[in-house]
Amino acid sequence: MTEIVAVPAGEWHEQVRTRLAAGGRFATLYASQEGSVRCVIVARDGTEVILQSPAGAVVRSIVDLTPAADWPEREAHDLFGIRFEGHEPMRPLVGHSGEWRVPVTGEGVHEIAVGPIHAGVIESGHFRIHAVGELMLLVDVRLFYKHRGLEQAARGLSLSDALPLVQRACAGCAVTNTVAYSLAAEQLSGHEPSPEAAWV
Repeated sequence: MTEIVAVPAGEWHEQVRTRLAAGGRFATLYASQEGSVRCVIVARDGTEVILQSPAGAVVRSIVDLTPAADWPEREAHDLFGIRFEGHEPMRPLVGHSGEWRVPVTGEGVHEIAVGPIHAGVIESGHFRIHAVGELMLLVDVRLFYKHRGLEQAARGLSLSDALPLVQRACAGCAVTNTVAYSLAAEQLSGHEPSPEAAWV
């Protein structure tokens, strides 16, 4: 069962903090087409709560509460213009314009650039590695160079017809993407896997 809770913009940070302090786990954050922010938190008993901000509201960043919200907040900012108060610097994630590198200075520090286009089965990325000898101080990553429109292509398709798109999203992740997709489809349809299936 998933509960959707409308949260005033001024209470956003506190609501997330309270639920995390009670043992909830941050699952994800995303923006909706109408411009609201939704934060999914899984409670200790496995139930999901979706906290939803008002459309177009500026909400306080929750990166200080859960660093895993960094990329989702950046994506919501790039794709929907959502502002997250206190998320500084708000570096582009999927929008590739402007300066994005973290400057690293100091004695003996050098920068190694890899990409943005390189061979391999993983998504193309641009990596800036800051190192002193073999000691890596920072790996600054810029991904999302490939926009293939898979989400749009999957709209309106049946679950079985959309599955090949899910499997093609990442050459190295076809199995994990298929499992995640299957679990999401089961959950949306109200089915619970047996304990044996969940273990497998």
